Amino acid sequence: MAARRRPAYKGRSYSRSFPGEATPPPSKAKRSSPTGEDVEASFLESFLADDIDGKDAETAEITGAVKPVASVPHVPPRPGFSKGKVQKASTLGDLSRVLEQTSQDDGSSPDGVDTTPGKEMQGSSRVLERRLSYAAESLGDVGAAIREEEPGLDWLEGFWGQVLAGSAPPPECKNLLRRSLPAWVDMYNRWQAQGDWKPGHAPAAMDTYVFQELLCLPLPKTMEVVRLFDPVGYAKLQHSKCTLDYRRVRVPVPAFFAAAIFLSTAIPKQQKIRFLLGMFDENDNGNLEITEFVDMLSSFFQGTACLFGLSEHPDMPKGAAKQQLGKTLFLRIMASASTRMSFWEAKSMLANGSAPFAIIEDWFLGGSGDPLSAPFAMLLERFSERAVGVQMWQPQQCKQLQLSHTAPVEPPVEADPMQDIACLSPSQIKVAHTVFNHCRSAGRWTISHAEAEQAVGPIDSTLWSQRLARALDETAAAQDTAGVSMAAFAKRLCSGASVRPLRMYQAWLKELDQLVRLQRELEESRTALKQFTAYISRPVLPTAVRKSLLEEYDSFQMRQVAESSPVRKRLFQSGQMGLDDFVMAVCPKDYRPKQGNQEVEQVVGDFLTMQLASQEKALAEKEAMFLEEQSLVATRPSFLKPPVSDTAWSSWIRVFDLLDVDGTWSLTFAKLAGSQLLPIEVCDYMCKNIGGTGLGGPRDGFSKEEFLQKMIDVGNCRPRKATLKQCRLCGAATDT
Repeated sequence: MAARRRPAYKGRSYSRSFPGEATPPPSKAKRSSPTGEDVEASFLESFLADDIDGKDAETAEITGAVKPVASVPHVPPRPGFSKGKVQKASTLGDLSRVLEQTSQDDGSSPDGVDTTPGKEMQGSSRVLERRLSYAAESLGDVGAAIREEEPGLDWLEGFWGQVLAGSAPPPECKNLLRRSLPAWVDMYNRWQAQGDWKPGHAPAAMDTYVFQELLCLPLPKTMEVVRLFDPVGYAKLQHSKCTLDYRRVRVPVPAFFAAAIFLSTAIPKQQKIRFLLGMFDENDNGNLEITEFVDMLSSFFQGTACLFGLSEHPDMPKGAAKQQLGKTLFLRIMASASTRMSFWEAKSMLANGSAPFAIIEDWFLGGSGDPLSAPFAMLLERFSERAVGVQMWQPQQCKQLQLSHTAPVEPPVEADPMQDIACLSPSQIKVAHTVFNHCRSAGRWTISHAEAEQAVGPIDSTLWSQRLARALDETAAAQDTAGVSMAAFAKRLCSGASVRPLRMYQAWLKELDQLVRLQRELEESRTALKQFTAYISRPVLPTAVRKSLLEEYDSFQMRQVAESSPVRKRLFQSGQMGLDDFVMAVCPKDYRPKQGNQEVEQVVGDFLTMQLASQEKALAEKEAMFLEEQSLVATRPSFLKPPVSDTAWSSWIRVFDLLDVDGTWSLTFAKLAGSQLLPIEVCDYMCKNIGGTGLGGPRDGFSKEEFLQKMIDVGNCRPRKATLKQCRLCGAATDT
């Protein structure tokens, strides 16, 4: 029997109209400006005018939760509405205002659920304080952080308590959740094929027989899954034993996919998120709009509740609560991402009203530091492998996985490359990479085992005799030894290997290049911190010595001394070499040119120290991927970042403003060096590590927002919501 087709796609995921549904609001594509001209509505104005809540009945019927109703229940006004009118403002201001209004709601959800702290979860005190084996924080810690950010938001604490601290899904889900990524891609292709590869036409619900074809399982095994996702239909079948009732079963397909993928124990975290984002991105543009995001979350909550047997549980989130939470999360994702963009990039993203996959993916994995992302990241951690380097075998598949709604997706190859007899381990590739770099820098490829060990450390004799020696001899015999690459050297190492291991080697070599870069950056950071510590400990240059140096200002010899360092030479080239700059450039190493500022030294010292610690951690994680025996000891990662203290935040701003003498909200190398509060080498280091690289190479400075964001990043903390000004880290927007 053919699957029931859905109505034509109208630009919204899994949408359908029902008799008696409320008439949609008039289009807000354009609005009148104060001058009377028609202008394009901002994303948030259109979003606030879109009656998402009014479509709860529609979404629930499609997923099989309830039957369509004759009328849409009344819902309270949403943030952004005032007596039926949209509150109009600029895009960034709209987003900031909506977030503020969301946090100022009273303790009741639209469904009448009491969200007052302490009442969201029945009998939850012990669950909240329970220490989890896969996370450093308890649910109580997560709840406290969320309530600090969004006091009036129902974040579904009861639901998360059940799925994060409760028992695992039933045994009948075990094999299903162990299916590999290629198997799920095949299932996705079969699902979309039933809709003739037209976006929005794939069936939103399936009967028993169609669902059996999707799973490729015997009927008894299929019924075990049906029992979870349509318990009412399953109960009728058990009572009637009627064949027709098999056709009346309704398994919500989006909810099934969303929950099964998210809880899979055989798929890496990043691939899980990529799969779900691609599944709900019906126009295949690599972005999610708010309706698509809310649909994805609603399907996830419903499917997860089915797998855990929580469909009738009192803590199961209701439709309006899921809708409200989905909208709030989407706005927070956009706001969090906008703080890391330039003003105009953020404004463009908010005006388009869609978030790129990379932003949402980072949020779900906990990279943004938003406490509301912690429950999702913790659930991913609970149902994922946690061994070191678990994604090293397929490091590029996470980025390459891209689902489509218009053509079949090629399932990724998942044969274990280590089964290839000619395959090398990551640690062996690292040894080969080190030997290759040594020989290339030395300009010769003929080297003995003893010489190689003296240069790079111990090398396994079998690896040397069977692989490295032969590859080095072949490279030495090649006509163009100067142009040989590490990729070509890897082919000589594994002449009998298939294409797949060679591709894997290329990915590992990129990781090794990053490891070498991290080692170089770490050494630069250590040098900068050492120079800074020595500089601030020196006494101030005596007046007599200063006067003597100034007398030599016009001396050609002293000018050469001032230009001895490439960093100091930049002061001449920029035309900034005044008398004070000259004194700083030629100041004896036993002195500092002027009295320092204690707060500046404290903040800059904190930056250098935290930057060094952050790089040491990143390097250790990268090196762990190439250890001979990778550690399988499970650690408990942390999913919450502490908020920046008011004291630290105020101190960062004061120090920046003190150095920003002309009030341009930016610091350049000349400004930093001209303050004479920091050594010139540290000024250069800060410009390179905070300002980053532009189109023309390393930038010569950084903005106030870049400075604050860098301090947040190296401190592994998050900005408080109250500190954001129109979703920016500073009180006024900047276009730098």
